[in-house]
Amino acid sequence: MPPLDIPKSQKKPLELLLNLGPESRRELLDNLEGKGADLVASTNPLADTAGLSEDAAEEVLYMLLGLYQAYGRKIVRPALLVETLKSDETLGLLVKDAEEELVAFFERLFALESSLGILSKVFRLATEHERRFCTADIMTDLRPVFDDVESGPVAATIVNTLRLTFHQGPRFELEEVFIGLGESDLNSLSSTVDRALKKCRSLSGYAKTADLPLLATGDE
Repeated sequence: MPPLDIPKSQKKPLELLLNLGPESRRELLDNLEGKGADLVASTNPLADTAGLSEDAAEEVLYMLLGLYQAYGRKIVRPALLVETLKSDETLGLLVKDAEEELVAFFERLFALESSLGILSKVFRLATEHERRFCTADIMTDLRPVFDDVESGPVAATIVNTLRLTFHQGPRFELEEVFIGLGESDLNSLSSTVDRALKKCRSLSGYAKTADLPLLATGDE
């Protein structure tokens, strides 16, 4: 089979992984395996892996999740993945003399059904949307109304513009949309958000009572 195509965004986390060395990679797998289903509720399960900063650990984890999902779709296999890494101009230098260890590493990684497998399913369900929210901003301004321009405004209105930015499509392109809102619309939106937060808290309480690990979002 021909080598896989390595997305440019994945080269850095792959390089971080390969730079760890065999002992730290085994430690990484031990950390993942030891979490079990609790991996879902861990904000940074690889943060204790030697040689990885918090940010690097997060990058590597998301890269491993992507590989696991690709393995589930029969796109990636350990030996083919290592051959692909070997053929890369930069990553190939880090794979030299470590092919067998890396194949064994990925074989063990893809067997972590009770930890990485569950996290992969939860993450897929949490992100299975056509559009993903990015940021929001509301601009409020006073717009004057003129009769005779030279004599100044005779009235005014307050206008609110909601700007939503979101990621769309398989490549997560950033898009934005502008929506006009009146004061009653803002009150309605606020009530809707408050209700959604109450439902989140209610379901979080239920999950805790039922001993169901929740996907960590990084929120306090």
